[in-house]
Amino acid sequence: PNDWKKWSDLMKAATRNFIDEFGKEEVRTWYFEVWNEPDGWPMDQMHVFHKMYDVFVDAVTSVDSQLRVGGPACYHEYFLRPFLNHVVNGTNYVTGKKGSRIDFISYHIYGLSGKWLNMSPHIQPQVQRFSQSLLWLKRLMKEFPTVSDTELHINEWGMSSNFWRTVEDHPKLSYRNTHESALFLAKLVNELYQLEDHHNLTVSMLLYWGFVGEAEKDLFFNGERELLTAGNIPKPIQTGFEMLSRLKEHRVEVESTNDRGGLGLLATASDGGEISVLVYNYQEGDQDLDLRDEVQLTMTGLIPNAEYELKETVLDREQNNTYAKWVELGSPVNSQTDITPLIAASALHSSSKTIQSDKSGEISLTLDLLRHSMRVLEWVKK
Repeated sequence: PNDWKKWSDLMKAATRNFIDEFGKEEVRTWYFEVWNEPDGWPMDQMHVFHKMYDVFVDAVTSVDSQLRVGGPACYHEYFLRPFLNHVVNGTNYVTGKKGSRIDFISYHIYGLSGKWLNMSPHIQPQVQRFSQSLLWLKRLMKEFPTVSDTELHINEWGMSSNFWRTVEDHPKLSYRNTHESALFLAKLVNELYQLEDHHNLTVSMLLYWGFVGEAEKDLFFNGERELLTAGNIPKPIQTGFEMLSRLKEHRVEVESTNDRGGLGLLATASDGGEISVLVYNYQEGDQDLDLRDEVQLTMTGLIPNAEYELKETVLDREQNNTYAKWVELGSPVNSQTDITPLIAASALHSSSKTIQSDKSGEISLTLDLLRHSMRVLEWVKK
C-alpha cells in the first residue's frame, strides 16, 4: 500500500460491511486472511508483508475483537518459517510490542503440481504427499512452541494444482472428473485422522478449492478443478463430500489386521446410537481395477439381540457416479441435450436391509470390495 492508513480504513470498512450484511454472530464463524499464496513475495521485502499482516490484524479486530485472523495461506515452508518467526518473535508494526495475534495457521497442499502433467515418466498424485508435508510442518512448528496449539488449516487442496488446465491438453487430468477424486478425498481424511492419532498433529480444516467454471461455460467434465460440471451436475468429488457427510459426530476406535495398504475404514457414532462406517479400497497405483478384496467387518458394543436397519451407499465406476453415466450417454458436450438421466444419477442411491446383533451385541459382515470403490454403511436400531 502507498498509504497504510487508507488501506487500514478500507479493511475496517469492508469488515463492518460484512457484519452489517450477515450479522456479527455469522461473521465470527469466518476466518480472515490478509493474502492468498504470497510465496512469490521478494525475500528482501518480507518485512512489507509482515507489516501488511500486522495492519490487517489491527484493522479487522478493531471492528470486533472476536473475529478470527490468521494466515499466511502459503505453500512453501521457506515462506512459512519467517512469517511464524515474525508473529512469535518479531516487533509488531502497529503496537510496537513483541509478537502478533494469530488464530489459525493456513497452508496449501496438492498431490501434484500442474507443471508435471505432461512429463515422462508419469507422476501419480499420492495422498502420502500430504502426510509427508504435514509431518515436515510439525517439525517446523517445534521451532515456535507458543503457536504449536494454534489451529492448522489446509484451506486449499486438490489432487492437482492449476485449476484452469483441462483434459483436452492434459488427458491425465481425467482423475479430476472420475470417482478417483472422491476416493482420494476419503483416503486423505482417514490419513489426517491417523496423523492426529499417532503423531499428535491435528488439522482443523480441510478445504477443497473448487470453482464452477465448467457449469458457467456449460461444458461437461472438462477436467477442471470443479465440484459441479455443466447443468450444475455434481462431479464425483462432490459425491465424495456427500458420502462423508453421512458420518456421525464421534469417531469410533478401529482395530485392523489389514495387509493391503489401499484398504481403509472410518467408523463413527452419534449421541443417539446411530453408527456410520466408511470403508474404501483405493491404492493410487492400482492397475487391475477388476480385482476385489474381501473385508471382514465386526461391530462390537451394540445392543444384544437387536434388529438394525443397515443402509448401504456405494461409489464405484458405475454406482453413484455421474461421470460414468455421462460416458454411458455418449459424452455430450453440454447440457443442451436431455440431461434427465444425469440429474437422476446425481442423487445418492442406497439399498437397505435388516440385520440382527448376536447375544454379545456383535454384528459381522463380509464385504466384497472392488478396487477403487468405497461404501458408507449406516446402522439404525429398528
